[in-house]
This record gives sequence, structure tokens and C-alpha cells, in this order.
Amino acid sequence: MVVWLKRSSLAKPVLKEKQRLLGRSPTLGQILTFLNKLQRHFIVNEEEDSFTKTIKDTIWNDLSKRYKDGNNRQFLEEGTALDPRFKLKVADEVWTRLEDELIRRTS
Repeated sequence: MVVWLKRSSLAKPVLKEKQRLLGRSPTLGQILTFLNKLQRHFIVNEEEDSFTKTIKDTIWNDLSKRYKDGNNRQFLEEGTALDPRFKLKVADEVWTRLEDELIRRTS
């Protein structure tokens, strides 16, 4: 199973990101960006065989439930917005939330 995953197209984005981060701890801004890449990659395509569909579905369900908590998600979104490498990759509502918080803290 592990050998199959390493050779399959399912593992390519994970291994690519692992190589890129090798020897470094990921920053907060990288986590959400990487999760979004994985989500796009693990979308089940109806033309795929049932084994691939099951693997994709299982992996994505496991990963996504770790980041569903609203507070964790907001933390990741705000950290991504504040990272200059990824600041253009967040929704307008994240910027609004950050602006509102800054106004609240300075008033």
C-alpha cells in the first residue's frame, strides 16, 4: 500500500510539498495554502477506479476534520493573510475580520 501510494499520482502533491519543506518547519501561512492544494488534488473524479476514489476520500476526510474547528480555521486564515508570501490568497472577509480586530484593539 505504501509503495503504491508513493508511486501513484495521489502522493505527488504531498511528496512535492514534503521535499520543499524538508529540514524546515512550515510557517502558519503555509499550512492553509497546502491544505487548499491538497483539497483540489483529492477531489474525487467519477472516472477514477473505486480504489483511488476510496483512498482520496479517506485521506481528505481525515485531513479536513482536523481543521474544521472555527477557531483553528480563523487562526490559519489570519496567519496566511499576514504572511507576505500568501496575503493575496485569502478571502476579503478575512481582511475585514483583521481590520475590525485592529480597530477594536486601538479604540
